[in-house]
This record gives sequence, structure tokens and C-alpha cells, in this order.
Amino acid sequence: MTTLSKLLVALGQAIKQSGKELKISEKKIQNYYLLNNDEDDELRYKLMLTHSDKESLIRLVEGTDLPSTASQRIVENYQFFIKKIQETNINLETLYDGIAKLIIVDVSLDRTQDNPQLIFESMNSTGLELSQADLIRNFILMGLEPKEQNDLYHLFRVPMELIFWFGRKFFDYFALFLRYYLILPFVVCLPRFLCRLTCQFNPVFLHIR
Repeated sequence: MTTLSKLLVALGQAIKQSGKELKISEKKIQNYYLLNNDEDDELRYKLMLTHSDKESLIRLVEGTDLPSTASQRIVENYQFFIKKIQETNINLETLYDGIAKLIIVDVSLDRTQDNPQLIFESMNSTGLELSQADLIRNFILMGLEPKEQNDLYHLFRVPMELIFWFGRKFFDYFALFLRYYLILPFVVCLPRFLCRLTCQFNPVFLHIR
């Protein structure tokens, strides 16, 4: 959904810049797929991302300047679509018709009978491999009520994301941190292990100190 939203924003921008009268316009794309115009605050947007990416996608959808701390992933993906639309000189209506043929599957679960973690891993097995950090997060949160999920995410996950954020390497660093943290109780030679750990995460440890 995130990828599709960025493609739609890029398509809307391309239609606007073309100056042509087409069956689909930037405004229609926003109204049909990106915005709930009768709602306010977060409900205004059909898709809300997590803390680190949320503001960047909102700015793209609204067509306003990106924040100084814009998500690198969001910006690069959006620019990729913009570049490909320009390079291929694809017919914009044909591109829209292709997107319109996509089908979204909405899966509803019964907490008393279904295992959300197992279903999630099965559905994602044909897509991009999840990081260990993602798997642990989903394992902890999926069995909880939405409010408790949201509270835990903002109280614990977001602060850790800010500590370990090093651009593209975030998921690598964060996954390694979780792995080492989980095996700490089983390490016999703790001083030597911590020395190796400090070298591995030198930027993080220096910042914490």
C-alpha cells in the first residue's frame, strides 16, 4: 500500500505537469485513493505510516515541502517513480488503467481462533524478507489490542528507532542490537563479549555515553 500510494502521488504529479486534459486528474487521484476530504487530522489520510515515515508521506500527498528530517526511503521511492515515468514516456492514462486493475485483499481475523503472527509470516513469505527487528515487533504487538499496540509502539519502539537511526543501515543495526540483547543472559565471558559489542556499535555507544 505504501508503494502504491507513492506511485499514485508520482502519477498525479506527472499528470499535473503534462498540462493535458485526461480522464484522470491529480485531484481525482487524491480524492479517490489518498485522502478522506470529510475527515480531519490522521483520519484525513487513507494510509498512515509509522512514526519515522508518517510525516514524509503526508507531505508528499499534500504536495507541500518535505520536512528537514524526511524519510530517505519514502523520498527515494517517490523519486524513483517520478524518474521512471519521465524516462519511459509512458501514456499516463494507460498507467492509471493498469493501477486500477489491482485488487486489494482485506483479511479479518478472530483473536480467539486465529494466529495473526503465523498468518502474517505466511502471507509475507513471497515478498521482501522481513528483518529480525520487524519479526520481533510483530510477534510482540499482533496479539494485543490496538490501543495497547499503539502505546507500546510509541513508548518503546519509537525511542529505539531514534537511537539506532543511521539511514539505510537502521534495520541492520537494530536487528543486531536485538540479537545481542537476547543472548546476553547466556554469555559466559561477558567482558570480552561487551568489548566486541562496543566495537560493533561504536557510534551508538559513544552517543549513549
